[in-house]
Amino acid sequence: MAKVLEKLDKADKEVFKNGAQNFVKEFVMKNFNEIQFFLPESQSDEGIIVLAMWVGEEVTFYYWKHGLCAEKV
Repeated sequence: MAKVLEKLDKADKEVFKNGAQNFVKEFVMKNFNEIQFFLPESQSDEGIIVLAMWVGEEVTFYYWKHGLCAEKV
């Protein structure tokens, strides 16, 4: 999260901090045993941790929106 904060301007930093804190407190901690965490393959500082939660046979992935970069292909 520190890497994401470095790239945000002041207004976005507050939004990100508050949103991330609420998400972790209200969702991740309450569902911790049900969530899978996926790390970048190299496990370096490059990339973000992706969260996945299964409900029955359907999975929902959670990404940090502010940590994504658009790339034109």
